[in-house]
Amino acid sequence: MNESILQEAGLTATEARAYTILVKNSPCSPPALADLIDESRTNTYKVLESLEEKELAWRDDSQKKLRYWAGNPSALLESLKKKREQLSVTKKRFQDALPTMLDEFFAQSSQPSIRYFNGADGVKQIYQDQLNDAKPIAFTMPFGIRNFYGEQGMHEIRNKFPARGIERHVFYPDVAHALQPDEPTISIEESDKLMLLQRTWVENSDLKEPVEWGVYGNKVSIISLGSEIVGMIIESPQIAASLREILDLLDRKIRAEPGYNEYPKKLLRTKLPESSKK
Repeated sequence: MNESILQEAGLTATEARAYTILVKNSPCSPPALADLIDESRTNTYKVLESLEEKELAWRDDSQKKLRYWAGNPSALLESLKKKREQLSVTKKRFQDALPTMLDEFFAQSSQPSIRYFNGADGVKQIYQDQLNDAKPIAFTMPFGIRNFYGEQGMHEIRNKFPARGIERHVFYPDVAHALQPDEPTISIEESDKLMLLQRTWVENSDLKEPVEWGVYGNKVSIISLGSEIVGMIIESPQIAASLREILDLLDRKIRAEPGYNEYPKKLLRTKLPESSKK
C-alpha cells in the first residue's frame, strides 16, 4: 500500500500508516493496532474514528472484543469527488462574495494587491480577468502588441468584449491593418459602433514600447511583451483612479491638437466583427 499516495489523497501520515497496517491485519483490535503503528491507545482510537468517517475502516462489535476491519480504498476516491464538488460550490460562493469583500477591504486599507503573470497563457489570464469584471476599460494599444498576437489573434480577443457588452476606450496608432484581398471588411467608424469601442488616435511612433496599460474598475493591468512576456494586475481604487485621470488628461490633450479631426488617415477599414457575420 502506497502511504504517500494515501497522504496526497487527504490522510494524515498516521492515518495512512494505520490503514496500511489494518489492510494487512484485519480484523484488528485497537490495542493491537496501537502496538503495530507505535501510537498510544488514545490516539489510535481517534485515528480509527477518522478512518471510519472516511469509510476506510469499519467496527465489528459481533465479538466480545472490539475489532476493526479495513474498508475498500475506493471509498477514498468517492470522498475526493465529494470534496471537489464541495470545493467547486465554495469557490463559486467566494467569487460571488469577493467584490463586496474587496469593497470592505479597500474602505479600510489603501494597500494594493498585486498579481503577477508570465508567458502567453499568463497574458490570457489578464484578458480573462477583464472579461470577468465586465467593467468599462480604458487602455493603450502599441502596435507591437498587435504584431505579437497577429491580426487573427487580436481579432479574436477584441470580439470577446462587445459580446459581453463591455465598452472600451483605446489609445490606438493610426496604422493600416494587413487584410486579405477577399476578406470581408467594414469601415472603422461602423466597426467601432458594433465593437462598443471609442478610439483616441495616436501616431505609431507615439507608442513605441510593446507595453499595454489598462484600467477597469479598481484594477490596473500591465502587459509587457518584450524579451520576456510578463504582466500584472494591481488592484487599488486609488491607483486605478489615478491612471484613469492620466488617460483622461491625455485624451483631452491629444484631441485638442491641430489636425486631430483628420484621423484616421491610414486605418480606414478593418475585419468584419464576428457579430456582423451572424
